[in-house]
Amino acid sequence: MKAYQKMRGNNGLENLLFPFEYMYVTQGEHNNGVRYAMDFSGWGENGKIKKCPMYAPCTCKVVFVGSNDNNPVVCWESVEKVNFIDGSIDYACISVGHDDNYKDYKVGQIVEQGQVFAHTGNTGLSTGDHTHMIVGKGKYEGYYHPTTEGGNTLKNQYHMYNAYGVNDTIIVRDGGYTWNSFSNEEKKLNIRQFSLYNCFRWWT
Repeated sequence: MKAYQKMRGNNGLENLLFPFEYMYVTQGEHNNGVRYAMDFSGWGENGKIKKCPMYAPCTCKVVFVGSNDNNPVVCWESVEKVNFIDGSIDYACISVGHDDNYKDYKVGQIVEQGQVFAHTGNTGLSTGDHTHMIVGKGKYEGYYHPTTEGGNTLKNQYHMYNAYGVNDTIIVRDGGYTWNSFSNEEKKLNIRQFSLYNCFRWWT
């Protein structure tokens, strides 16, 4: 998605959009897919960007600020139910780790879809500027440790490629996953309705 981008489906609900202008996956799902977290570098037209802005994939509010597995995280929850790219509808949670500015966010704070809501960073257990992101389906339920190795994840974790639409995101490195965009059916429907309206006016 792009800065300040907004998108709704035909049902009037916001579409959940991937929160970067460029996608560069540095690590796919963790612990052989047991944890659905992924790592992303900030990226731009000329390569890697440190402290890269991330844009709110939907209108959301802060539900947790603190430490998760010795890493600083901010977790956001959609204010209303949203459209997932796989066709399902539910609340969404977005957990963002390593943001150097994480202490600036407060529980209850709300940002609108398309506004800056995080940055890549290097705070915590990190070897370089990036973000450690987890998406959850449903309202926030907290974190848990699913395996004897690795770290924590959201209790309601969900595969990102089933959650995010990549509309207007330039994919540089996809991590080996299939990413999809929300269709343009709403615009097509509006055009068709306009054409039918004009035909009706012409005949009457």
